[in-house]
Amino acid sequence: LLFTNNTIVINAGLPGKLPFDVVRDFAPVALSAVTAVVLAVHPSVKANSVEELIALAKAEPGKLSYSSCGNGTALHLAGELLKQLAKIDMLHVPYRGCAPALADTLGGQVPVMFSTISNVAAHHNAGKLRILALASARRADAYPSIPTIAEAGIAGYDADVWSGILAPARTPKEIVARLNVEANRIVGLPDVQERLRSQFYEPRTGTPEQFGAQIRSDVVKWTKLITDARIRVD
Repeated sequence: LLFTNNTIVINAGLPGKLPFDVVRDFAPVALSAVTAVVLAVHPSVKANSVEELIALAKAEPGKLSYSSCGNGTALHLAGELLKQLAKIDMLHVPYRGCAPALADTLGGQVPVMFSTISNVAAHHNAGKLRILALASARRADAYPSIPTIAEAGIAGYDADVWSGILAPARTPKEIVARLNVEANRIVGLPDVQERLRSQFYEPRTGTPEQFGAQIRSDVVKWTKLITDARIRVD
């Protein structure tokens, strides 16, 4: 079994041939959890909402820069998806990891960032960064007052990071079904849910078919964005 996050579907669209096909070579078992990606800004940025940030970017095309944890990461693609759907121009500043990206955004060298909520929440609470919105399809249980980017009129925007379980493609369906039942049962346990939420993950369950549909949809979505934006990895 493989426990993985959605980097696996993003990698399917990046230049360079993978030694496997994420759709053909795996049997989806169960989605387990989702963590939010956030759009955050340094307090010096004169924008208190996604709408205001978009207006700022349109007023000065290419002047605003945003940091991510690296080229081709889920955080990079979240930024590129906003640029594409909102029709704005921001400069991407990739880092070799989330820690240096966070440090430079805290220091104001790069005013905007996309990162996971676990990286940013404490700094948001301390007033050192300002989360404008979640790059999610729906609001997070832990921060119900923070809107989503989609709520700012960016229809269809969703760049969550999900985690789930895969098996080899030829695993018998009855075994996949049994694994799915057990995975969903475990994710539903109160202590497991409490531990996930303490790490800023929202528990998710579903059928193998639903997880498979998510994987196929994400491969198409991110491959198209990577191609359109001409994204390359280091």
